[in-house]
Amino acid sequence: MAGVLIFHDAPALAKGEMRANVSGEYQSNNSLRDYSLDFAGNQNDFVWNFRFSDKYAGEYQNKYDGKVKNSQYTEKGINTMLGINRSWGYSHLNIDYYYLKPGIVEGEHDETTGEFEDEMPFQHVKP
Repeated sequence: MAGVLIFHDAPALAKGEMRANVSGEYQSNNSLRDYSLDFAGNQNDFVWNFRFSDKYAGEYQNKYDGKVKNSQYTEKGINTMLGINRSWGYSHLNIDYYYLKPGIVEGEHDETTGEFEDEMPFQHVKP
């Protein structure tokens, strides 16, 4: 797991507006629980946006392998923006945090039966 994360700002709301959103999700295959809170506004050209999200998924299962060991994951995100919008332009301070703790599935499918092997054999190599 490697790569680059690019955080795109949500556009500031129109002057005088405020908005709040709460969402949640559940998936039965891996007991995924996900929720998100978002609060944004623009009052007298002072703008803000705060968002928090949290997600947890347990081990998923399928009809061939049953529960797949170590396939769970946890994910958290916080995005904050505070700023000023004026006729000359704008100035915004953004703070973003992202955390992901993935499970790593180890093992292979048996070539003859097609069944999932629980663990790969551990091999210790001496230098």
